[in-house]
Order: sequence, then structure tokens, then C-alpha cells
Amino acid sequence: MASVQKKILKDGSVSYKFFVCVGRDEKGKQITKTKTWKAPNGTNPARMDKLAERTAKQWEFEAKQAYELDLLNPERVQERAVAADKTLFNDFIRDYWIPLFLENGEHKQSTVSFYKDSLKRIYPFFEGMRLNSIKAADIERYLKYLRTEYKTKSGKALGDKTIKHSYCLLVSIFQFAAKQDMIIKNPMDKVDCPKLARKRVNAFTQEQAKQFISLLPQMDIEFQAMMYLLITSGLRRGEMLGLQWRDIDFDNRIASINRCVVCVCNSKPIIDTPKTAESLRDVPITEKAVELLKELKKQSTTEWVFCNAKGDIKSPSARGIREARHSRKTQTQKVFPVI
Repeated sequence: MASVQKKILKDGSVSYKFFVCVGRDEKGKQITKTKTWKAPNGTNPARMDKLAERTAKQWEFEAKQAYELDLLNPERVQERAVAADKTLFNDFIRDYWIPLFLENGEHKQSTVSFYKDSLKRIYPFFEGMRLNSIKAADIERYLKYLRTEYKTKSGKALGDKTIKHSYCLLVSIFQFAAKQDMIIKNPMDKVDCPKLARKRVNAFTQEQAKQFISLLPQMDIEFQAMMYLLITSGLRRGEMLGLQWRDIDFDNRIASINRCVVCVCNSKPIIDTPKTAESLRDVPITEKAVELLKELKKQSTTEWVFCNAKGDIKSPSARGIREARHSRKTQTQKVFPVI
């Protein structure tokens, strides 16, 4: 039978506190539930105690029934705990996802930097929202916002690939939240991955390629070597800029790919291993490329094959590649007319 304690408050009103034992834990200790109850306004004081006893009896029945259901279905307990959790979405990212998942030592620095930059778009949109309150509709609204409203600092809209990256970032965050039992249902399960629009690739025709190759000798030796490597070996831009002279086997005409240079969000170049194990490989290079590289090495004073004026690695951005061209833009345009 539930016990009832009566208390007269300072304002003269009366409240009751109910206590009941619903069971015992593994050590035999009582598991108690409590509830504070106040009689409805206008209740006759003479009837108030009896009303409290009847209410306590009904509450005792409901409390014991709920406890029995919890024993049969432990997930009910977890669901209530999750529903009561007030962790904000942005706080979860900063306090849990970043230190425990993103910066756990398993991700490359370029990936860490890329995700952190992408979070700059997420934080303002979800500001003040609780982690366990975000629904699939909220995610859909965010993706629509990126497609129709968001603009970069230069005033440009985001590309399809960037929006897809944002979607994948949210998938990672909510999957981690589910793994940590901080959400019951993952809202990303009901959100479709954004589709990438197919874009026509404007490749050189055979005649344009011949014209491009024929004009290369008019450029400086470094730019020639860059272009021959990219065109004839299939190297990625970051792989080419990660080459050191010790990676070039001139006798056997082989370039060993051991590192990659990436630049994330206008930051300083990051030197890292290639993204996959398959990217660590030996690539055959042409006789012409070897000839150009030998000529370039004669004037080199650094371990890097392609370096900036300070002898450091070049930026892997498109701008960094363009810096290898002739310093005067007008002369470059004369060498490379619109093809």
C-alpha cells in the first residue's frame, strides 16, 4: 500500500507526497517510486485526505504496472532516458562526435579539416535544437536550404557534390549518436541521399591535344614536366605534387607514389599518405617525361620535384598549378590561346 505524506505549504495550500515500493533490485534493495500531488482547486478540505488516498491507490497500481512492463521490455527505460536527455545537437557534435569519432586517430588530417569546415554550415541551421528532437523533415529542410538559399563567401551556390558531402556528414553524426544510445530512431534512415547531376566532360579532341602538346615547349621546364606527367601517367594532382626526387627512378622510368598533397578550404598544404592502400604504387613514365624531369632536377635545390619559390611544396589547388606557368599572364595567353 502506498504511503501518503501531507504537507501544508507557506501559502496555506496542501500537497501530498506518495511513496510506493514497486520491487527489489539484484541486491534485494527496495525500488521505490514517488509522486507529489496537489488537490484540485475548490476541493473540500474535509474530503481532501480521502481524495489523496484514492489518488495514491490508483497511482500505485499504475506505477507497479509500469515497472512490470519495464522488466519485460527494457527498451522502454532507455526510450524514456533518451527522451529526457536535453543534449543539444551542436553540443553533441563538439563534445562527442568530434573528439570520439572524427579525431580518434583513424582519419586523415585532410578528412578532419574537410569535415570541420563543413560543420560551419551545420551549426547555424541547427542552433538550439536538441539531438533527440531532430526529425527527418528537419534534415530535408536543411538540404533544401543548401540547394536554394545558402551562398558561399563569393556569392556562389553550392555544387551537388558539396551538398552530398553534407548529407554524408549528417549520416556519420547520427549513426554515431545511435551507436552511443543517445537517440532511439535515426532520422537519416528516412532521408534519401541527394543525387549528383551528370555533367558533360569537355575533353580535348585529338587535334586540340596535339596543339596543346606542341605549345608546351614554349613554357618553362617545370610546367612542361607537370603537364607531361599528368597527361601521360594518369597521376592525380596531389600525387604529382607529393613527388620527391628519391621517388623518381630515372633508369627504369618509374615514379613511386608514396604520399599525397591536399589543400582543404584554403588552408596550408597537408602532406599525407594516399587515401587508399591501392594508391601506393609504381607508375611508369614516358621517356619525354624523364627527359624533362632530368632537366628540372639540374636547377632544383630541394627534395621536392615541384616546389614554390621558397623550396616548399606547391599548393595542390588549381591556383597552385597555375603558378607554374609563365609569370606574365599575357605571355601565357599567347602560348596557350583558347583551344
